[in-house]
Amino acid sequence: MRADQPSARERDILEAWITETTPDEIVAAWADQAYTLRELVGALHRAGVTEGRWTWKLNRWVENPEAAEP
Repeated sequence: MRADQPSARERDILEAWITETTPDEIVAAWADQAYTLRELVGALHRAGVTEGRWTWKLNRWVENPEAAEP
């Protein structure tokens, strides 16, 4: 999550997380302070995981939190 250059394993974990997770799980992990949404989006970008089930929504929310619901 915080690696500047994620390993292949870390990338696979992030890709699996964003592909298989539900919005409730994303919010629950955020509420448990596992990450901020900005940290999650940054980690996904650093890992090259820019397409996925929820990436567009996360990007939109981070860019303009008032315009999108989490």
